Amino acid sequence: MAKWLSEMAERGFGLKPGEFLDFVESVVKRENRKTPFKNNRPSYDWYYKFLSRNSHLIKSRKETPLETCRAKLSKEKTDKWYSKFKSFLIEKELVDKPGQIWNADETGFSVGSVAGKVIGPAKKGQVPHLSGGHSKQRFTVMFCGAADGRMIPPFIVFPEPKPKGYNPLSAGLEGGAAAYTKKGWMDSVTFKVFLEHFNTFAGSERPIVLLFDSVSSHIDMKTFEFAKQKGIELYRLLPNATHVMQPLDVGVFGPLKTRWHQVVRKHTRENPGTPIGKDNFAEKLKEAFLLFYKPLTVINSFRSSGIYPVDGNIITVDQLKSGLTFESMLTDDSSPTTSGGTSSTQEQISGTKDINEEEKMKIAFEAFQSVLTTPVRDKYEERLREGYDVEGKSPGFDAYRKLHKKSRPSASKIRDLQSNMEVPSGLDLLASVAAVSDNQILNTEECSTSTSESTSISPVLKGMLTFPHADESKKRKRISIQSTLPDNLTSPESLRLMALKDLEKIRAFAEKERKAKVIFMKKLLPIGSSKASNQRKQRTSQVTSKS
Repeated sequence: MAKWLSEMAERGFGLKPGEFLDFVESVVKRENRKTPFKNNRPSYDWYYKFLSRNSHLIKSRKETPLETCRAKLSKEKTDKWYSKFKSFLIEKELVDKPGQIWNADETGFSVGSVAGKVIGPAKKGQVPHLSGGHSKQRFTVMFCGAADGRMIPPFIVFPEPKPKGYNPLSAGLEGGAAAYTKKGWMDSVTFKVFLEHFNTFAGSERPIVLLFDSVSSHIDMKTFEFAKQKGIELYRLLPNATHVMQPLDVGVFGPLKTRWHQVVRKHTRENPGTPIGKDNFAEKLKEAFLLFYKPLTVINSFRSSGIYPVDGNIITVDQLKSGLTFESMLTDDSSPTTSGGTSSTQEQISGTKDINEEEKMKIAFEAFQSVLTTPVRDKYEERLREGYDVEGKSPGFDAYRKLHKKSRPSASKIRDLQSNMEVPSGLDLLASVAAVSDNQILNTEECSTSTSESTSISPVLKGMLTFPHADESKKRKRISIQSTLPDNLTSPESLRLMALKDLEKIRAFAEKERKAKVIFMKKLLPIGSSKASNQRKQRTSQVTSKS
């Protein structure tokens, strides 16, 4: 059960203590097992002892939220992306130029401080926390860092309107920029403005690679053309994989947000009636950034995400075990004794064919032993030790002896060595027997271990130790322009596809306008006279011909 609990947690379905006790209770009831548990439900004392007995396998851990779209990520997809990206860097001669490999990503900063554990009164009761601002109000900031540890000044996106009486960036980091949108989110127009800001601070050496996620606000034809003119190669990360592949997500935003929360708490404590807003957000962001920023932190974020140096092996199979839930039933291995990965049905079948004759005889011998009573089995073992070889007197013993001999060839080798060897030297005989005896001991230990493991799990428990599996959706997936574009968004192929998409939009708009004109002309003249009808047909035909 400990291995099953560990695997369930790695797949994203970890059990809380109460849920695990419910599971044990259901197993006890199904087996009708006699236990010291009250009402067949184990206590929390039993639970803590269970954790202690299996501390080498499991312990209490905090879960990290993971969206379903991210859980479907597979090792095959990540390896393919890293291979393409490395080939791209080799083609652009950027493999040994970390200063020309950048990553950009936006994140939100809450203006309200986060509640936590504090020193308070010993008496019972709630301890209030003054957040200092609305906890749901956020400001979007686009950060950009290079693989050599540099970071450009932040690009802040404020919600409209733009303030007229003051400059919100006056006390912020030098070189910072800002844009204003309806909701304070990044859009395609604002992303182009950010690229102009990035082009100013990215240095003069070109080409440079800018890695970013493939959200819709970043996909725009004019933006791609501008980047190409400035020598900026836009390269998108694997969709739904930024939590393990994007350097800023992996190693920058975490420590930066920690410093930000400290700054917000300090500001709230020193200025209880002055919340953080447009007028002082850039100033507080500067304070948090200066507390956080170390070039080595940025360098390590690129290394730990496998971006620079390019290393797809940085993402392990264990990190992506949640994807096993969404694989086909043919590739899902639901055995709780496996430590990682899956094996297909074809591999399992081929593995069964590869079982040698000795293992087959060993399995048959163990099955034959299990049906014998203890006195009979002890009697047969005693006959084997005495060398009883009279055949035909006991068919059961004859079968037992043959299976025993075939399942333990090491023992027969010892007897052949003792009876057939031509007077070997004492040292040679001792060495041969010792080697064979060691192998026999190892085989016996392995056999006893596998037998104990297979027999210690009850059929009821074994049937319940399964893993959740998602049924394949029959809903037709919508194909978007993002899924058809190559990873290098400034490549000629990408620009061609975007141009075709824009042309389709123009044609669709023209057809919509034509239909609207036809409907308008039908309503313009009253229905009745033939003259009005002829005029209506004439105008409709004119509109159609012009379109």
